[in-house]
Amino acid sequence: MASKSLSEMTTEELESKIRAFKALQITIVVVFGVIIAAWLVLGLWRTNLPVFISTVVLAVGTSASQLAVRGGLIKELEKRRTVTT
Repeated sequence: MASKSLSEMTTEELESKIRAFKALQITIVVVFGVIIAAWLVLGLWRTNLPVFISTVVLAVGTSASQLAVRGGLIKELEKRRTVTT
């Protein structure tokens, strides 16, 4: 099944997708936050520093990529709102 392009989506569909991406992003940030906090509290980061660093980098990279995707959707929605006003 081919996905719709941004221009083919309705405003309601865009808003729904933005809310879904925001919920997904918050969930992933919380999961990584718990994992990183556990590493720090238990002191395990000292015994395996490369894995700890890669976990932090993965958390930051995942969040950044999700922000980029959501940013495109928000820009399309803002563009539509400025055209209609």
